[in-house]
Amino acid sequence: MIRISFRSRLYEINGRLNAAELGLLYSVKTLTLIIYKDITPFNKLMSKNVVALIIYRYNTPMKNFILNNQIAILLWLSFVGTVYAANWSITEFGYPSIGFGLSAPAGVYFAGIAFTLRDLLHVKGNRFWIISAIIVGALLSGILESDAQRIALGSGLAFLLSETADWLVYSPISKKNWLAAVLASNTVGLVLDSIIFLSVAFGSLQYIEGQIVGKAYMTLIAIAILAIARFYIRKSTKTA
Repeated sequence: MIRISFRSRLYEINGRLNAAELGLLYSVKTLTLIIYKDITPFNKLMSKNVVALIIYRYNTPMKNFILNNQIAILLWLSFVGTVYAANWSITEFGYPSIGFGLSAPAGVYFAGIAFTLRDLLHVKGNRFWIISAIIVGALLSGILESDAQRIALGSGLAFLLSETADWLVYSPISKKNWLAAVLASNTVGLVLDSIIFLSVAFGSLQYIEGQIVGKAYMTLIAIAILAIARFYIRKSTKTA
């Protein structure tokens, strides 16, 4: 029996929390101290954290879902963060030069990565994971960036529509060659995404060339990293 006291109340948790769960519990306390220099916000939030831990520990279906989808959850969170970062960077950095005399909204550097994360989610999750991540990322952009509602709308629509095209291209090719499927689907996706995004967010295709070139940069870099990682993973597996 573990007793944890908050605001003069005792919460009793049957069983024993493992090290990871205790670490999660007290990391909240540490983070609170760093941010607020005060323990009061921690006390206010702690009951919710205890409930979350109990749900995770004793709700078997939820625990099994988390344990069976750890990579998909990580990819989903990364995808959401990338969609938000792409929109945020436009409001912060505007339209930087990307070489060849071209400029583009700064989000192109994140969009190329987003396409690759999207394809990885096709492998580890399904279309629901992808569509929900796009919606959540766009909503976060619209809520947290007050000047970026139109950008968030354009980004959300572009990702959703290009996802359909991506899925139609990626699915059949991936059965034969995964890297070729990523390259082909990303190529289709970045062109379609650029047209839709610029049309909705800015009402013009002024930066279309820069959008396509910038996204192609990041797509090729991401694919190269994935190819190298797959090579070494397969090599280490064969060695073992």
